[in-house]
Amino acid sequence: MPLTRGSSWVGKLLLCTFSFGPLAWTQSVIAQPAHRGNSAHGSPYAKVEALLHAEYLKDKRGGISFGIVRGGKLVCTGNYGYADERKKVVANADTEYPISSITKQFLGLMLLQLADAGRVHLSEPVARYYPDIQEIANPYPWSSPITFVQLATMSAGLPASPFSVNDPDAQGTMDQWEEDLHNTLTHTRYVYEPGTRRLYSNVSYAILAAALERAAGRKFQDYIEQEILKPLRMSKTGFTDRANTKIATGYFLGGFDLPADTPQRQNTEFGYLFPVGGLYSSVNDLAKFMKFELGDGPDSVLSRESLERAFTGVVVSDANFVYGDGIQFSVARNEGSAFVAVGHGGLRVGFTSYLGMDRSTGTGIILLSNTSGGNADYKPLCRRILSMLNPRSRGGTGQAPSESH
Repeated sequence: MPLTRGSSWVGKLLLCTFSFGPLAWTQSVIAQPAHRGNSAHGSPYAKVEALLHAEYLKDKRGGISFGIVRGGKLVCTGNYGYADERKKVVANADTEYPISSITKQFLGLMLLQLADAGRVHLSEPVARYYPDIQEIANPYPWSSPITFVQLATMSAGLPASPFSVNDPDAQGTMDQWEEDLHNTLTHTRYVYEPGTRRLYSNVSYAILAAALERAAGRKFQDYIEQEILKPLRMSKTGFTDRANTKIATGYFLGGFDLPADTPQRQNTEFGYLFPVGGLYSSVNDLAKFMKFELGDGPDSVLSRESLERAFTGVVVSDANFVYGDGIQFSVARNEGSAFVAVGHGGLRVGFTSYLGMDRSTGTGIILLSNTSGGNADYKPLCRRILSMLNPRSRGGTGQAPSESH
């Protein structure tokens, strides 16, 4: 990984790259001359590598790619295992994986952009743009109409999905996702009165995507690709399989293996979930997004003022203040700790992903895996690693406390 333009070799952190297959491994280190010849295990991130290696060995299947962002740079990347076991394709920092629900962060950013442009208002009713939401039978006729901010913060009272995973009604194609969403709404029932409680909801974000399309006057995926991915130079991120692009093969370890064409097959069987979890990306590309989220710009995507305002906005939490959701980010507090990680995780049959930040120290971790359902539990481990990298930090959005009680 090259240093960024204008940077000096002197005084820079060790940049490390690990690449390990399940049966054998090779190792290379990119370092400043003073560190040339040092082993990766002597790097500042040796403990990170060891923890993730140990977690990977719990299943020894598929592969993982991970990266650490610090001080505005991707300072370390590492990989274990295979992006494709049958073809012996080793995972690396450019390997593309489905990032599943991390996609929601990009939809949330689209909402913030349109709100900044005055195309929508966070507190206005979504039905003004997407009247189909009224297909959901409302047992709370006294409540106010659902708003954009309620959808984005998981407080609209809607379920994760009205269908079970294998329900035929949940199947569909990405090209017909809006039609599938309309049909889904007729099966959807409120779980809570809108605006009164948090409940993680994929349906809410699918509705959000449909409403934002109408506000923007173009398909949500075209908008995100042009207004977010392109200015961030995320060339290995997108909603469809591009020419000459190889997507990692997914392996579900809960009882059966997915076929070799799983990533492509799943990409055409999203139904209404397509805008909720349809993005592919790599560690190198997600590092660009993370640096933006940490406040490094560019302002052409969203001004720093608007971004920081979003991180001081509404965060709706569960009853134990462990999990919460704001606009274009989620939060999770480590078990038995005061440390709060900011970002999002993703889970899909055959794939696990996590993007977590400590904005108070400008530190982040990215992990992408082409397995799920096994013994490895990457998300909480990544949050612990994030805390370990800055042991005196309590994490969070990096905003100063605004009040006391």
